[in-house]
Amino acid sequence: MAVYKGHSAVITVGGTTLGYADEVTIDVDIGLETFYEIGSKFWVAVSEGNFEVTGSISKAWVDISLLGTLGLGSGDPTTPGSFDVTAVFGGNTITIVNCRFETVSLSIPQDGFLMEDYDFVGQKVTAAS
Repeated sequence: MAVYKGHSAVITVGGTTLGYADEVTIDVDIGLETFYEIGSKFWVAVSEGNFEVTGSISKAWVDISLLGTLGLGSGDPTTPGSFDVTAVFGGNTITIVNCRFETVSLSIPQDGFLMEDYDFVGQKVTAAS
């Protein structure tokens, strides 16, 4: 499983910036399963499983006026919206596409910006340098 950490991450919905984060952790699990023959120390076959992308956003500043674009506060929790997370580090860019919040704990201060941690799941990861 590869783990990537980045900073200066941008959270977007349809090209509109929803917020920024100081740290993004991305976990990519390819779901490989190895098979061994009886008495063998080495695998003889590898089977690919489900591809899973999970991650977390730490120290995020999210504009609460735009959270409605994700379906939060819409009264219909069964159809949450999706967003993209782009992390830039050392001239490289990693984008997690079609993310959805897995857990959200909101504390809303008076200035209208949140500084919280979020967990999310994503559909796929793209990388560019």
